[in-house]
Amino acid sequence: KLRLPQRGIFWDIGAGSGSVSIETARLCPEIEVIAVEKDEEQINNIKANKMTFNTKNIGIIEGEAPEALRGLPSPDRVFIGGGSGSLKEIISIINKAMTSGIIVINATKIDTLNAAINQLKVSGFLIDISQVSISRTKEIGDGQYLSALNPVFIIKGER
Repeated sequence: KLRLPQRGIFWDIGAGSGSVSIETARLCPEIEVIAVEKDEEQINNIKANKMTFNTKNIGIIEGEAPEALRGLPSPDRVFIGGGSGSLKEIISIINKAMTSGIIVINATKIDTLNAAINQLKVSGFLIDISQVSISRTKEIGDGQYLSALNPVFIIKGER
């Protein structure tokens, strides 16, 4: 969904362990990746993963969005994996910073899905939504059944 460019600026907001940042940095070694994360344990995971995978094109911003986004270089692509309830403000800052590009937001809650759709529309992005469902086998009695996990909504905003 991100259609990563070979060069540019990529923001990974709510970077967690840095898996999206690491993958982006390895696929596109000339892109500048900015991983934004507030949790100290996860920041340490990003640092360790950055060293393990030798991804020198990742910068780490320790802080909480939206405040941590202020003053960052204008992004070409943004991935939002966390928002801590500040999605409207986060998208508003991205809207001001991004002249053209793509935002991808993963959401597990309907509230997050609705907030993302509404704010992306207000900000003038074209919207595309996918929903991914995964089931795992589970033994019940003498048989195997599929047990559904919560679906994930993937919201893409582009302009």
